[in-house]
Amino acid sequence: MIKLKEVTKESFEEVIALKVDEKQEGFLRSNIYSLAQAKFYPEMCPLAIYDDDEVLVGFLMYRTDHLKGNSYLIFRLMIDERYQAKGYGREALTILIKKLQKDKSRDTIYIDVKPENSVAIKLYKELGFIDKGKIVEGEIVLELSY
Repeated sequence: MIKLKEVTKESFEEVIALKVDEKQEGFLRSNIYSLAQAKFYPEMCPLAIYDDDEVLVGFLMYRTDHLKGNSYLIFRLMIDERYQAKGYGREALTILIKKLQKDKSRDTIYIDVKPENSVAIKLYKELGFIDKGKIVEGEIVLELSY
């Protein structure tokens, strides 16, 4: 069972050691960069993705997004190359989406993705995100209203 947990000083080294497949390296920033961002921007929420509390399989980060109204933005999702294609990304996103949808003060979740990342785009659309033609800094912005 997938669990999303806060990144702690005990898990920090393991989180920054996660790696994507070399074909995916240009799709997102490193986990160490993401954790540095979270240190200086308190609205960012970095989470480690665990399988059964024991095995660290990935990392994600989201934030409140006041620029787009009362919404959330998921802008990091990575599954370590050893655990890809096993459903971890789908399950982690499903858990996060359900958690965010409990916040009734917000009504939309955005997720951004490089246009060439067809695997991620397919996954996001399967989870209900819609492409409304928004491009920000070269990335497609998909949205899920609730």
